[in-house]
Amino acid sequence: MINTPNIRESSLERFMEIVRFDDPPAYQAHVQGYLVRREAENNLFPGVLAGLIAGEYIK
Repeated sequence: MINTPNIRESSLERFMEIVRFDDPPAYQAHVQGYLVRREAENNLFPGVLAGLIAGEYIK
C-alpha cells in the first residue's frame, strides 16, 4: 500500500484520505467489507476486482 500525498488540497480532500494500492488482493482485503455491506450499489465492482486478481485485464 502506498500513501499518495495530495498535490492540491480541495475542500473535499480535507475530509478523506487517498490511498493507492498496487496489489489488487490487498485492495480487495481493504474494501471487501464495505462493498459487501453496500452490495446493491457496488455489485459490478467486486466482479471487476476478481478479474484483476485473476489476471484478466493484463496485456
